[in-house]
Amino acid sequence: MMIHIKLFLSFWVLVLLSGNAFAQTSVEIDQLMEKLKSAQNVEELYTLKYNIDKYTQRTDLSIEEQKKLNRSYVMLSSAFKSKNHFRNAADVYKDYLELNKKYLINYNTFIKDSILASQQNIKSAETSKINELNAEINSLNGTRLAVEGLKSKYYSTGIIATIAIIVVFLLIFITRNRVIRLTQNQLNANREKLLIMNKSVLDAKLLKGSVAFAKFAVQENGNILEKIIAEINLTEDKKTFSKEIQALQKAKDTYAGSSAL
Repeated sequence: MMIHIKLFLSFWVLVLLSGNAFAQTSVEIDQLMEKLKSAQNVEELYTLKYNIDKYTQRTDLSIEEQKKLNRSYVMLSSAFKSKNHFRNAADVYKDYLELNKKYLINYNTFIKDSILASQQNIKSAETSKINELNAEINSLNGTRLAVEGLKSKYYSTGIIATIAIIVVFLLIFITRNRVIRLTQNQLNANREKLLIMNKSVLDAKLLKGSVAFAKFAVQENGNILEKIIAEINLTEDKKTFSKEIQALQKAKDTYAGSSAL
């Protein structure tokens, strides 16, 4: 609504400024009208009619100037009538009617062109405003899509990282259980071997062989424990197995002390 008002006011300002270009003509017509009021004889009226007729031949007169000429013809016709020159009064009035017809046509064209120009200006302003709003909407949509893309990217990265962490923990858990199971199986097997060998030694009463086998078994168990400790130290989360490593190291040291005897 404010745009329409501004355009309407701007249009009439231009009309007023263009009217100032013909200010001199308007002043001259005013002077003729003043002379009509003070005319004393018919000769002066003829002179004034001649001057007024010259202005009616011009095509650059403004709407306001044409309106003044209409009034001057009415005044001139009345002046001739007041001096009993009815034929002249009728001729002048006829000129007035022709000029008034031309004036009304020009005025109608002027109003129509003014309205069309105003509507075109309003349409141009509204179109420009709509284009600006569309550009702003497109910019906001682009920003929204970019943000959604970043969110999707970070969500995907977070999911992948979470899955990777879970897989690593599963591998660590499986590796630890496997190491413990292998250790237990190896110890059980060595214990069975030791029992069998001890029975053989006792049966054969080979004390020396029994001692040698015991040293061998102790050394073998110490080697196994050393391998287990080395495998655990190679894992990424070896700190979480510090207690297990300490226990295995203590058992290894015990086997080492036994084999030295």
